[in-house]
Amino acid sequence: MEHSPGNGAPSSGPLPSSIPSFTPLNSPSRPRSVRRPRPVKSCIECRRRKLKCDRSVPCSQCTKGRRGCRYSELLVDTSHESDASDCESSERPAKRPHFHLAGAEDGHVRRPSTQTGSPGTLPLPPPGPDGIFARLERLETIVLGQKPVAHSHRASTLCRKLNSQTLPSIFNEAKQVIGTDSRASSLFDLVASLADAQSTLQRGHQKALEPITVFADSMMPIQKRMADILPPRPVCDELVKFYPVVSGSLYQMVHVASFQLEYAQFWGRGAYDSSFLPRLLCVLCIAARFGTESRGLSNDRLSTIHIPTACVLVRDWLDDSRKKGAVDLSTLQTELLLVVAQSTIGTAQQALWAQLGYVIRMAVAMGLPQDPSEVTGLSEFSMECRRKLWFAIMETDLAMSPHGTLSGALRGYSCKPPRNLDDVDLPVDARALLESKPLGQVTDNHFEAYSARTLPVRMEAAALLTRLDAVRHYREVVDTGAKLEKMLDEIAAHFPRHVSLDPAKKHLLWRRRVLLDMHLRLPLIALYRPFALVCPNCPLPISCGFLKSCMTVLRYTDELDPLLSDYKDAVAMTLFALQPAMTEAAFGVCWYIKQARESVRAGERAWFPPAAWYDGGNGNGNGATAELLHPISLTAMVQAVERSLETLIGLVYQGQSSHVGDLVALSVVLECVQDGETPEKIPRVEAKLGRIKKVCLQVVHSQPVGRYLLLCAWDLLCTGTDRTATLASASPGYPAFGGG
Repeated sequence: MEHSPGNGAPSSGPLPSSIPSFTPLNSPSRPRSVRRPRPVKSCIECRRRKLKCDRSVPCSQCTKGRRGCRYSELLVDTSHESDASDCESSERPAKRPHFHLAGAEDGHVRRPSTQTGSPGTLPLPPPGPDGIFARLERLETIVLGQKPVAHSHRASTLCRKLNSQTLPSIFNEAKQVIGTDSRASSLFDLVASLADAQSTLQRGHQKALEPITVFADSMMPIQKRMADILPPRPVCDELVKFYPVVSGSLYQMVHVASFQLEYAQFWGRGAYDSSFLPRLLCVLCIAARFGTESRGLSNDRLSTIHIPTACVLVRDWLDDSRKKGAVDLSTLQTELLLVVAQSTIGTAQQALWAQLGYVIRMAVAMGLPQDPSEVTGLSEFSMECRRKLWFAIMETDLAMSPHGTLSGALRGYSCKPPRNLDDVDLPVDARALLESKPLGQVTDNHFEAYSARTLPVRMEAAALLTRLDAVRHYREVVDTGAKLEKMLDEIAAHFPRHVSLDPAKKHLLWRRRVLLDMHLRLPLIALYRPFALVCPNCPLPISCGFLKSCMTVLRYTDELDPLLSDYKDAVAMTLFALQPAMTEAAFGVCWYIKQARESVRAGERAWFPPAAWYDGGNGNGNGATAELLHPISLTAMVQAVERSLETLIGLVYQGQSSHVGDLVALSVVLECVQDGETPEKIPRVEAKLGRIKKVCLQVVHSQPVGRYLLLCAWDLLCTGTDRTATLASASPGYPAFGGG
């Protein structure tokens, strides 16, 4: 009797060696398939993480996690992977062609053919050590055979985020001086005391930024608290009048004429909008930062306004308005004014950038990127105010994004730029406005209209700066830099800073011209810096443009007349926006000083930066239109850095800066890139650092918060430390910074 194939009847024959003993035998007439482990074709990373792999090269899971997608099990520990991979037959079909990791990193991908024996197919290396060595030799052949096109990309990846904190690391001479064993103890104590000084100054600055508790935590209505912190009307009148002078942007975020009308109604006890008082506080804060002796950080409400308290109250009012859904154009204007007011007291750039992102999203939701002429029901005055506000938002976004290489939030817009008109040509009740005057005609909004013309190129440079790691060739950087330099030449021709200006507004006009130049020059420096300071074979336009721009930034303040009465105020307002750029530009010039010294030591006859010219007559930093040109000498570069260092030290002495670490790094680098051996450089470094320490001690005693700073210094230096000393040499009865 025959049995059916599926009845499981035993057979009298022996078991085949290839079939497990527990598997039932198949009938000879109808063989049954043997169950074997399913071939695993997922990549190693998906198997390790137990993820579903789409088997592409690279797979989507590895692409999302930014991992190297691997399919080969060679040199990989598979003890933690699934059992299916262990049982997999070595004779299974070949997988899909995959990219080689080394080639994929550099942008060169090998795509081997799937057909056996084709030129793109490489033989499978034998198992064991011989196979490993064969694979390494093949990898070396592939890597060495590729074209070296990614050197600039590597350099930009390494140095895209170069700033005043990371730039000193590229100077090996400074590392040798700091790390030398000769007189190391005195140098260490001096640097340690300066670190204590910076910490003390920063703690004092943070203490000064604390709001007044009785106003910030009060249960009184927010409008009442904002009115209570206002200084007397004469002080407010001076600050409101001073606001257009100290406004940190070329764009006026408030219409001065209409704001003056609301201001008069407020003091006349008339009806005023609820959003006026927050805007007034922001305007007073911006003006008080540069127009009062206490810089807006004094608790004396009779002479100034306390900026930290005012900012906290305005923030509370904005949060309440957001909860109530009462968000309009005046609220957006207040948000932007608050961002500018907070930036004047040194709020963290990341926090301001995040807050500005909310402002931009609010503006986009209100339709500001769209030209107001496409919106019905708006007056001509409202249309022009919307244009001014939108371009002010874009200007602020471009100004804050380069700090920390943060990406800008704006890409496209259809809004037309503000018109080149005088303020009297823009009345509140205007039914029709005049046509925009030519850019060559000077008006109250001349700088504003010209700056709007440069926005597309600046936005292009900002977008390129954020993706500098992906740049594979110099051409895109050179082309964008050429556009910026062309506009810089146009600005130098239309707005020369060396010509005689109106004495009553000389510093105001000069400062706006500097701001207009900075808006184009700082993106150019940030774009050129990674290549000029790292790449050994940097193209000539990049190296020349970088040096010219750095020297121009260092020479801005040399154009001012120190004999004028408002010289100090003009310098202070300019350096407020220029200080980080000046520090980074000084490091860039130090790099060229180092190259010059190396050329001289190599026995060359003379050193000049290749084709690096500047306009010595006009002082605009651009040599395209100059008649008499001369190269930048080594002495001129050293003197420019030394003057900039003295200017930055003066900011610390005036209490406007607490960045002592930048001064220490720049002083060490400047002395180390000059002539002399390491033992000769150490005394010069100590002399520079000793002067900075002396200035820090003077700041502690001269500032209004000096008593608190001294207490902080005592707590910081004399509690649990052995480096304690009295300040008998500087001021009897007070503690001193330790060391040195």
